Amino acid sequence: MHATVKRYDGVDESRWDELTKKVNEALIPRLSKLPGFSSYYLVEAGPGVMTSISLFDSKEHADEFPADEAKRM
Repeated sequence: MHATVKRYDGVDESRWDELTKKVNEALIPRLSKLPGFSSYYLVEAGPGVMTSISLFDSKEHADEFPADEAKRM
């Protein structure tokens, strides 16, 4: 198991529910189509900070994870 961890600073806290909904309805279904994808977690990591953790079955698949995939939200 391999993980990709990303930190997002300056997140508008008033949009937390909206972002969570978009992740569940749009991002996770897209990620589920990637080879080796296992799971995705979005964590509130402090005021205005979110951290995402994406799990893959191999280092090769984790390395293929698009760097800007979540930024499209």
